[in-house]
Amino acid sequence: MTHLLKRPRTVSTQLAIASAFALLILNPTALPLDVYSHPTDTISYLSVLFNQPQTDAPIFRLFRLEGSSGQEVAAKAKSVDKQSSPGFSLVGARLENDGMGALARIRTTLTIANQDSTRRITEVEWRLDVFDVSVGNSATTVVQSEKINIYSGETANVSARFGAVLPDRMVILLQVTRVAFAEGLSWLPSKECSLEPDLKTVTCESR
Repeated sequence: MTHLLKRPRTVSTQLAIASAFALLILNPTALPLDVYSHPTDTISYLSVLFNQPQTDAPIFRLFRLEGSSGQEVAAKAKSVDKQSSPGFSLVGARLENDGMGALARIRTTLTIANQDSTRRITEVEWRLDVFDVSVGNSATTVVQSEKINIYSGETANVSARFGAVLPDRMVILLQVTRVAFAEGLSWLPSKECSLEPDLKTVTCESR
């Protein structure tokens, strides 16, 4: 789902499985293990649940898009860009443009890991702020989302596409804006991020 506002699914689990079996051999009671088998829209694997507090997770990515593909670039964080224990992690993100001429067709793919010990993720929402490199101002803001089942301990991709007349050279700020769980509760960021005029510095401030 994509809202236009004016102004990959494969994760290796060999290391996790090997570590789990090693711990079981050394101490069978030290590690709670659960085996999950779920629909094909998620990645099923041996899940090791430690029930420990989750570390802070970044909520944004910065991309430069020229031509058909976007390249992630390092951002200068002007303030703390992390949220406290959200129960998930933004493992990676990718932008691709398969449009022709002035009409861009941008496909966004996010890789989300569910680190919550019990809850299932049912929907992920994110926002794209598109900036014109030539003039430095924001050309378009897009809100996208996808409904999906990501069970505890699993990792999966969410993606969406939108088409619009966009600049030839763009810098795009991506940030996760909402993650819904099966119990009806949603995670919302306590900070909102914005891109400074230099198109390199990201400032995240409390809402």
